[in-house]
Amino acid sequence: MSPALEARGVSKSYDGVLIVDHVDLVAEVGRITVIIGPNGAGKTTLFNCLSGVEPADAGAVWHRGDEVTGWSSDALARRGLARTFQRSSVFPTLSVADNLRIAAENHRRRGILRGLAGLPDPGGRRAVVVVGAVLADLGLTDVAEVRAGVLPSGTLRLVELGRALCGEPDTLLLDEPASGLDDTETEEFHQLLHRLAARDLAVVMVEHDLALVHEAADVVYVMVSGSVAASGPPGEVLGRIDVRSLLFGRTA
Repeated sequence: MSPALEARGVSKSYDGVLIVDHVDLVAEVGRITVIIGPNGAGKTTLFNCLSGVEPADAGAVWHRGDEVTGWSSDALARRGLARTFQRSSVFPTLSVADNLRIAAENHRRRGILRGLAGLPDPGGRRAVVVVGAVLADLGLTDVAEVRAGVLPSGTLRLVELGRALCGEPDTLLLDEPASGLDDTETEEFHQLLHRLAARDLAVVMVEHDLALVHEAADVVYVMVSGSVAASGPPGEVLGRIDVRSLLFGRTA
């Protein structure tokens, strides 16, 4: 089976400064792949190149065996690659359910066009089913009609994830999804990640919480100054003295 997502020699520069430097990365179906590294290491820029937010200057991106280098984020989302961002993109004045419904309907644009034309919309019915399932799966049913803007940050993170899941992706890119979560929420999120991966999703995360990384990750990539400095199982990678020195500036 082909990897769900693969980067081959991906590079990106801004104003002549190399931010991502010939990165190779492989994310497998059913596994949680985590990218870690200090601030400024190029992690989010790499995510932008993988998800079509901006094009890479060099290298190639492959999704499920097909090269998708240069594809837009919308085209990749319709293909099955969903992505969340560090900053929440939920609509604060809308309910949780409406936030998810918009995401589900946007994934099915033909349904929206049919609705504008007054035609039957089978895709719209599918969107309703998907939203209900995602609400239940993420434990958001009780706040479905609550305005998103009044919810705590931990719940908003789940709403953001729910919006991505409403596109029924096969590959999920999460940029610092545990940011703002307390210990209980982090543990629940850890369990959720494993449930998602068990459904034959490929989960790729940028994350700073090393305790979560150690518990949740199947594979860890360490980025420093735009390059991959180490990769492998979390216990092996996080235990390396050189990696700890790169992450913390010390050897213990």
